[in-house]
Amino acid sequence: MTVLVGLVLSRMCGGIFYWLQEDFLSGAKFALHNRLRLGHADALVMKWIKKHETIAEWVDIVGFYLVAICVARTIPCLLWFFDLRDSIVNNLPSNEFEGLTTWSKNMLDVTFDEWSFEPVEDLNESSEAG
Repeated sequence: MTVLVGLVLSRMCGGIFYWLQEDFLSGAKFALHNRLRLGHADALVMKWIKKHETIAEWVDIVGFYLVAICVARTIPCLLWFFDLRDSIVNNLPSNEFEGLTTWSKNMLDVTFDEWSFEPVEDLNESSEAG
């Protein structure tokens, strides 16, 4: 729901069109120009918002913020959903032998958060010590 509100706000101020590539942007501008000539409500609202630059800027910022927040909350859920490390670790040949561990098993046992968000200071200290 949040992403839809953000996309609608970005559409109302025209900021969503700047997310497109250049060739798609020209097509969207042409279609919007036609909608404005036909008197469609969305084109008229966008024209009014564009006339008021401060309002357009704030609507675009809020719309982008809502989309960014929704994406930032969705991506970790998707990473957790597609996490296959447990199935990989359980099917390793080293699991057949009691007490035997491999480098790959140790690497896969590390959680995603520990591996990806390790502080830069710790990396620098460990390279200087070694």
